[in-house]
Amino acid sequence: MYSKMINPSSYHIMLVDESPESLKFYRSILRDAGFRVSSSINPQTPLKGLQSNDYDIVLFSVSTLETCVFKAVKLCRGLAHQKNIPLLVLYSMDRHELYDRYFVDGADYLQKPMRASELIMRVGIWARQCARFKQLK
Repeated sequence: MYSKMINPSSYHIMLVDESPESLKFYRSILRDAGFRVSSSINPQTPLKGLQSNDYDIVLFSVSTLETCVFKAVKLCRGLAHQKNIPLLVLYSMDRHELYDRYFVDGADYLQKPMRASELIMRVGIWARQCARFKQLK
């Protein structure tokens, strides 16, 4: 599934989800694939780790259109963009409403529900991109 240059255990993913059940579900998928995963129900948590380069990928799983969650996503996007860290947003609401109200430039949006294989494939794509960014430094 991964190219020879990708070792999932060398990538640290920050997973944020306001639902503990959903957080546990996505965390287990990513860990079973071999990724190192930190997780939180607090959307502000990734900000500190992004400032200190603790994460390779940040993944927000969003079930509601709460403004505080998307403010955190936008703040993270600004920090992540400066450091070439991919930001992925898993969402379950209407795509048009999401884009109209909360579109964050430079984020990758993935519609829930999604199969485990699809999530792993998309994270793997971004992990390869991370490897390319690191080679350019």
